[in-house]
Amino acid sequence: MNPEKWLENLQDIEKHTAEVDWLIGGLLQSQGLAILYGPAGIGKTFLSLSMALSLAAYEKTPQGDLRGWSGSFDLKPLRKAHVVYWIGEGGVSIRTRIKGWLKTSGDRTNAPFKLLDQIATANTLMDAARTMAFFGKLQAAIKSETAGADGSEPLPAKKPSEQSKEPLLLVIDTLSATHPAFDENDAKSAGAIMQNCRLLIDKFKATRPLSILIIHHSTKRGGMRGHSRLIGDPDTVLSVSKIGRAAERALVLRTEKQRAAEAKGNLFLSYDAVTMQFQRRGAVSNPDRPKRGPKPDAKLRILKTIANEMRHEDFTNEDLRRRLGEDVALVTVAKLTKKLFDKKLLDRKKTNSGNPGNAPNAYAVVGDDFLMRAHAELGA
Repeated sequence: MNPEKWLENLQDIEKHTAEVDWLIGGLLQSQGLAILYGPAGIGKTFLSLSMALSLAAYEKTPQGDLRGWSGSFDLKPLRKAHVVYWIGEGGVSIRTRIKGWLKTSGDRTNAPFKLLDQIATANTLMDAARTMAFFGKLQAAIKSETAGADGSEPLPAKKPSEQSKEPLLLVIDTLSATHPAFDENDAKSAGAIMQNCRLLIDKFKATRPLSILIIHHSTKRGGMRGHSRLIGDPDTVLSVSKIGRAAERALVLRTEKQRAAEAKGNLFLSYDAVTMQFQRRGAVSNPDRPKRGPKPDAKLRILKTIANEMRHEDFTNEDLRRRLGEDVALVTVAKLTKKLFDKKLLDRKKTNSGNPGNAPNAYAVVGDDFLMRAHAELGA
């Protein structure tokens, strides 16, 4: 055997593309292993479900827009993916959240999204043999889904080569609930889970790219629970936390590690409540209240718009008001930007205008942690 075949020279390396194949730009990559962690009740499942369902429901309009998309630009899916969502706890509540997402996102019931119950799969990824058996079942299930063999309406016919290119996302929610025998503080146990996730990704390479997103818990101090391999082995590590005193529906998503690219800055997100109807003992409960929950107050909306949409550009109060819409008064915007300037959260300069003496002030965000500092300074 020629030993040179074992090695890769600089010419080969130069030919190799360095471009990352993203499912969600800068966050989830194709054939990647990611872990999302945070404290109990923070919104990890809401966030992971939103990403997973959006990938499954990905559909372009004839004009090239993303059909039905109204979420954050930073969480916008870049391609369609089949999704298997592996639940280990809270099955009823997760199904309710999925119904809420469907209620606000239109007819998406044919999207390739499947729930997997932990009862039949507990502790699967702790053992290589069980992982291989799981691979066979999962591969067969995905094949039957694309063919409509499970009794559902089949997806539009595609060539085998096209089907094999469609990625698969496996979400594990949560690691401890789906693997009750897992000792998260043990190096051997943590290593086995990580290795078997890689084994699963590797086995799927022949048919379709598999990505895995693991949901995990944080410690009381805020770091990730468990052995350091849970941080060191994945390609991507994300954390989620709440911000501000009154920001009950506002979250910050941090990219703590991104092996294949530069880590994104903090993403500031919010979510709305949806009122559902439930049938109990033959009666339908339909509360006499709005279908959608209250939106964040004007101050929080302004701060989030600055953080998410204006942080890389200079803007005037009029620019900001146009982004917010007519329901936020210009005077409200002006008062808040002045406070932010006084607190040194915004920088201010005159705009380029034909009449510099009357030119409006233009603002620029100071620092990457604008929203968190704004909450601390203003109590938003």
